[in-house]
Amino acid sequence: MLRTWPMLKSLVWKEFRELLPVIVAAAAAEALLVTVVLHTYRESRSNYDVAGLQAIWVFLYAIALLFAVAAGLWQTGREALGSYYQFMLHRPLGRRAIFATKIAFGALACLFVVGVPAVWFATWARHELGLSAGWFVRAAWSLFSGILLLYLGAFLSGLRPALWYGSRFIPLFAGIAFYIFLQILGTSPFPDEHLLPQAVILAAGPLIEVGFVVAIFYIATGRDFP
Repeated sequence: MLRTWPMLKSLVWKEFRELLPVIVAAAAAEALLVTVVLHTYRESRSNYDVAGLQAIWVFLYAIALLFAVAAGLWQTGREALGSYYQFMLHRPLGRRAIFATKIAFGALACLFVVGVPAVWFATWARHELGLSAGWFVRAAWSLFSGILLLYLGAFLSGLRPALWYGSRFIPLFAGIAFYIFLQILGTSPFPDEHLLPQAVILAAGPLIEVGFVVAIFYIATGRDFP
């Protein structure tokens, strides 16, 4: 571990530098939205409005989805377009370690850059608006638990050697489909005896994400990179 740590640190720094433009763009957009919220509602709590906060939430939600897809494609697309895979895989690290590091960094970026702000905003909105904004929290946690489906689907799509773009992006389309399905269940009102408990729904996202990671490792270890 001590021998490989400098190489892992170098790889993490490389991923950070390359993903930084996407991170900065998402963070700047979120900061702008937060500024709008604070400026609009700073006078008194009587000015808080469900429709206004809902509009802000829609933009935060869209930023989160776009960031997850962009991050996955960015991490793999840059390597493929620049023919950097051979240079990266020439490091004295196993392929599993290299791709595990890339996935770990991208996943943490998704969770902390867009996932945590979404949960924070939803919790704050629920606190300010009361029970009428309970759906904010359900939607935020459903987003947090399933957003990596989009990231990993995009990552796998960029990694696959398929020639046709329609077939190449099948993993991303699958990730989007799983994500939408879980969001519909996760944002449904609870309790309801005809629906699965929300805790089970939230756990379904990470379980499916494990399957995506297995598929990524399968392709990464077996593919001949140009």
